Amino acid sequence: MLMDYASPILTGVLLLVVLWNLRSRKASQFKTHRQHLKQSSGLFQAHAKAIERFLESSSAPISLKRILVNHSDAMSDRKMVHNLAQLIVNSSLSPENLPDDEEIVIQLRQLEALSPDLFSSFCVAMLTGTFAAVLRWPESAALFEEISAKIVADPKRDVGMAITVSRIRKSDLPFSDAEPSPAMV
Repeated sequence: MLMDYASPILTGVLLLVVLWNLRSRKASQFKTHRQHLKQSSGLFQAHAKAIERFLESSSAPISLKRILVNHSDAMSDRKMVHNLAQLIVNSSLSPENLPDDEEIVIQLRQLEALSPDLFSSFCVAMLTGTFAAVLRWPESAALFEEISAKIVADPKRDVGMAITVSRIRKSDLPFSDAEPSPAMV
C-alpha cells in the first residue's frame, strides 16, 4: 500500500527539488547581473569624466576625439560590444597583430610624449568605456575576466584599442561623423 503512494510523493519531491534548484540558479544569476550593472555604472561615470577631459582639450587631435566618440557610441550597441569582447578574447590588441594604421599610432605616441595627462585620459576613456559596456550585458560579462586579463597584460593596448575602434563600422553609429568602414566581425 505504501508503494502505491511512494511514486507520486517521490515525483513531487523531485519536482520541488528541481524547481528550487532552478529558482536558486536564477536568483544567483540575477544577483551577479545586478553586481555587474553596479560596476558598469561606476565605470561609465569614470568614462564620462575621462572622455569629457579629452574632448574639452584644445590640444587633443580631432581624429582621436572622433575615435573616442565612435568608441563611446559603439559601446551602447549590445551586438557591437559582444563582437568586440569576442575579438579581444580571440586575438591580440597589439598593433603588430592589427592592420597597419600608422597615423593613429603616431598620434597616440606624440600625445603620450607631449601631454601624458591627456594621453592618460584617452586610455582611461577607452578602457573604462570598454569594461563598462562589457559588464552591461550577461553574454559579454561572461567574458569579462578573460578580457580584463588580456587588456591589462598588453602594454600596447591603447594603440590596439584605438585601431580596433577606428575600424568599427561607423555607419551603424548614430553620433559618428566618419565615413563607413568594413564591419568589425
